[in-house]
Amino acid sequence: MLIGILMFPIYFYITPSFLLAIILSFSAQIPLLIDGFIQK
Repeated sequence: MLIGILMFPIYFYITPSFLLAIILSFSAQIPLLIDGFIQK
């Protein structure tokens, strides 16, 4: 229980940056996917 309370702020701060990193990496791969579809 105490560990969960201690982990909550860490989870709350890490998750937005983690989601932002996923979104940025995904948006960086979108042009590559589009080029792949165009070449096919």
